[in-house]
Amino acid sequence: MGNQSDVLPLPASKDDLVARIVDLDTTILGLLSASCPESWVHLDLTMGQLKLLFLLHAGGPTRIGELAQHLRLHVSTVTGIVDRLAERGLVERCDDPADRRGVYVRQTPAGAQAIRPVYASGRETLRSRLRDLPDDELHRIYDGLAALERAFCPAGR
Repeated sequence: MGNQSDVLPLPASKDDLVARIVDLDTTILGLLSASCPESWVHLDLTMGQLKLLFLLHAGGPTRIGELAQHLRLHVSTVTGIVDRLAERGLVERCDDPADRRGVYVRQTPAGAQAIRPVYASGRETLRSRLRDLPDDELHRIYDGLAALERAFCPAGR
């Protein structure tokens, strides 16, 4: 997959096209992760801790039960992960103002700083690969990603 001769024909149906786009997204994310392992393999975090920090970074303060659902782990397991991250000052628990019994987990500035190199490295790798593409392909990628952003964030939301 690296040059124009490797381009596959478009799938015939919309469902097949959607499936191919999802597959490509998974492939690209995997390639980005594999291309810059030095940004995350040296972190003194377990994979579960790293995933939890990514979830909080993307979604903001989140209840432990929701984190457990996203991570597909038992609540007690996620509670242990949160405990260890809180001991290191990477996350903190905060009360839910709407429910006195409810507790959210929030990433601290130190938690954001811990994973910042992972995002920076991935963005730089992507930037480097994009620079190698011809302008017409860059425009098509931009149009496609802008459409995807609109699908996730409709106007007025």
